[in-house]
Amino acid sequence: MPASKGLKVLFFSSLLFLASVVWAGEDLRREIDEILYQRVPKEAEFGLRVIQLLDPTGGSYGPAGKVLYSFHADELFDAASNTGDVILVGGGDPNISGRFYKGDALAIPRKWARAVRASGIKKITGSIIADDRFFDRAYINPHWPMQDLPYWYAAEISALSFNDNCLKLVVTPVKAERAWATVLKSPHTSYLEIKESPRVVAEGTATVNVYRIAGTNEVRVSGEIPDASRPISLWVSVHNPPLYLATVLKEELKRAGVKVDGKVRLVDANEEIDYARLTLITEHKSTLAQSIKIANKRSQNFYAEQILKTLGKEKKGEGSWPAGIRAAADFLGELGIAPGTYHMVDGSGLADGNRFSPMQITTLLELMAAHPHSQVWKESLSQAGLDGTMRSRLRRSPYQGRVLGKTGTAAGVSALSGYVHTTSGHTLAFSFLFNDFPGSSRPIKAIEDEILQLLVDWQP
Repeated sequence: MPASKGLKVLFFSSLLFLASVVWAGEDLRREIDEILYQRVPKEAEFGLRVIQLLDPTGGSYGPAGKVLYSFHADELFDAASNTGDVILVGGGDPNISGRFYKGDALAIPRKWARAVRASGIKKITGSIIADDRFFDRAYINPHWPMQDLPYWYAAEISALSFNDNCLKLVVTPVKAERAWATVLKSPHTSYLEIKESPRVVAEGTATVNVYRIAGTNEVRVSGEIPDASRPISLWVSVHNPPLYLATVLKEELKRAGVKVDGKVRLVDANEEIDYARLTLITEHKSTLAQSIKIANKRSQNFYAEQILKTLGKEKKGEGSWPAGIRAAADFLGELGIAPGTYHMVDGSGLADGNRFSPMQITTLLELMAAHPHSQVWKESLSQAGLDGTMRSRLRRSPYQGRVLGKTGTAAGVSALSGYVHTTSGHTLAFSFLFNDFPGSSRPIKAIEDEILQLLVDWQP
């Protein structure tokens, strides 16, 4: 059966009467250039939860993470007793975590602290200052659902970020009924305070929930956990990320043998610091290519938002959501996607206000396939049956590895966009979204996989 006929049959399955569906697909080989199937008119719109829209230049971040030492010019420098501040300068890097250090979240702050000690500094009488002015201090997008804010996928966004601006909690039962479970923080830090822990019960199913009180770093872990249960891991977002990183650095300085008399504080918005006169102790940089791969393969919202604000700063001189969106609009305009034909309010699609048509997404995919940095772009997408959010899908031959995609999942929403390499030697761009269905997305994803198999088998 030709692929297009197969798709028509699928879209009339009983399951899909419960969902609204948008879909577009086209062959990227110019001699056949055609729309294979279009379920809705090209004007139809849907919430963008599938593509991080950015220019994958593969360049480095700016001052991604610098540690500088300031001492008063009118005092003699004395390594045994220093008068001054340690200043952290952020440049939007989302990679200050254990992701590239075998899960050791403290690897980079520990390296910084040891660099301070190796420079001869044993005591700091000043403060640990967090300079996060590369971005604005709108840590939360106003369009994000308030109920999502305590969770990892709605982490706050800052030029100085650490550990995805989250903290892992490990809940372990004790062998005593009606006792309270232990809740361990990873990484261990004083920055977040546990106010409540789950009760241990003799039997039953674990019902453990985590909630952070808005605008604070007070966390309540509620519910019940059986005494025979294995430890349960949860992730919670933190409030005020720059102070999170600065606090962790102060704690690591203490472990490295450096005494800090002062407090941790944010730089004042208009505070003047002559960085040319300061001593650079150490710095950390990573590339946009690294970050794009995490954003797309792992569908990591935090990375997408950090990248968007970085684009705003680099292209428009302002590290904000509006500036990042203007920068993205310029890039989309170069691809022929005109302003006013879509609506974008964040980088990840967590907000409900994003609107793009499926034809715009396939147009973007088509043009990105010919972009000078197309290799970086394609390598950032999940490979079906191999890695990322598609690693458990389409594992059998000939489908494994033939689909490159970006997934998007929310309550009542399942989306997928990307490329299919057909067995006949063609590359297809596709984009579809299932909306407003009840219950689990599992049967919808099964239909997505059927569509992808039809596309892999497509013969012109």
